[in-house]
Amino acid sequence: AFGCSGDYSFDLIQEGGSVLRTSRPWTPQIVPEEQKDFMVKWGIVPRVPSELPAYARVVIPGDGRVWVWPAQPNMKVPLSPEQQESFGETHTWLVSWKGAFDVFGENGEWLAVVKLPNEARYSGYPTEPDVFIRGDTIWAVALDSLDVQYIVRYQVDGIPIGG
Repeated sequence: AFGCSGDYSFDLIQEGGSVLRTSRPWTPQIVPEEQKDFMVKWGIVPRVPSELPAYARVVIPGDGRVWVWPAQPNMKVPLSPEQQESFGETHTWLVSWKGAFDVFGENGEWLAVVKLPNEARYSGYPTEPDVFIRGDTIWAVALDSLDVQYIVRYQVDGIPIGG
């Protein structure tokens, strides 16, 4: 699959070399001015776009389905009193690990939304832990109550598996 996340579309190369364009209606998410100012002030990026991309990752597990992770708004996270004193900021912005996959069939038809459990950690970005999807299971990094990371297997029922 390949595409440009400026809109919610991507192309799937089919057996035999044909290309299938897949798309879905999408409303761009606006990046808050407060977040843009923060990122520029701290030199995280020189310029912040006004909208998030349509998706962060397209995952093709090899079973005929396509899993798309839409871009999620960043989380505004409060800093500890010590961090506030050190940095002169009350909060920071982090990539969200909460969200859901849009799942498409091998013919481009939309099948379902699969929400990750709250303890799962996935952002779609290469700097964060990946997920592995095989058949009706998802393996993802999760955080326990002590913020210890571990790998968890989640069962996903009710989504047709192609071939």
